[in-house]
Amino acid sequence: MRRICFFSHYDRDGLVAPHVIHYVRALAAAEYQVHFISTAPRLPEEARGALKATCSTVTVRENRGMDFGSWRYGLGVLDGSADEVLLTNDSVFGPYADLTALVSQMRAMDCDVVGLTDSYELLHHLQSYFLLFRSAHAVNVLLPALLEPPFEGLTKPQIITMGELGLTRVVLNYRGTLAAMFPYERYDDGRHLRPTNPTHRRWRPLMRDGFPFIKVELLRDNPLGLQISDWNVYVSPEVAEEIRDYLERFPRSTYAIGGRGIRDRLGSLFLSYGPLRRAVRRFQGGLISERVWRSGT
Repeated sequence: MRRICFFSHYDRDGLVAPHVIHYVRALAAAEYQVHFISTAPRLPEEARGALKATCSTVTVRENRGMDFGSWRYGLGVLDGSADEVLLTNDSVFGPYADLTALVSQMRAMDCDVVGLTDSYELLHHLQSYFLLFRSAHAVNVLLPALLEPPFEGLTKPQIITMGELGLTRVVLNYRGTLAAMFPYERYDDGRHLRPTNPTHRRWRPLMRDGFPFIKVELLRDNPLGLQISDWNVYVSPEVAEEIRDYLERFPRSTYAIGGRGIRDRLGSLFLSYGPLRRAVRRFQGGLISERVWRSGT
């Protein structure tokens, strides 16, 4: 069985951080052929050498289109067919749980596309940092349809709309199914009408349940202004030191405005009222049917 992973990377300094090396090694251990696609301005030979020891290919391309542009590039140059495709990126620290066992559970789920988490920000969708296209229908129909738009020429809001949010519409149009391993409802506490990012607001219970990552944005920007000072309890002292070294290279992102993330602001403002949320779904191209969703584990 041929299992392909397209790994999207960016580092303004042209470096490959230790947590990224750790991640691609875990993906290779989970039986993936990892195709590492970077939009960094350069990759030193030392970094390329470390990657080539694990990855099937290492490519540097123009910094356009963000993750979806890199995944689209990977699909375009893929040599031969694949039985399974995983889309992922460097927006997380980890894994800090058994990724091979987790992926095995995802492969056993009865649906076409499986993500780790879902969100109701703007539209019910799988979060795109880890998307497994596990069926023939997913690989041969849904994935090409998702990556058809010319992401390289789109703005960031357009990429979010046509990429992360667009997956739900693609799956609906092509009669597919979706599921999240750690579904939003499990961590919602009855506040379903307040859309938020579960990998931020529910990061502790997620990790207690075996979620293998901590989002880089959470530790770097903390856009919701959450109490996260105990994050190091969930990793080893050595890993905590590597994370601190990485965070020292990057100042707080301009994406974090006034202590709350842009999409969280929009989600709470516009989508906390059920009828308005349904109207937005219709505007996105038709009422998104919950029939495309399957229950998580």
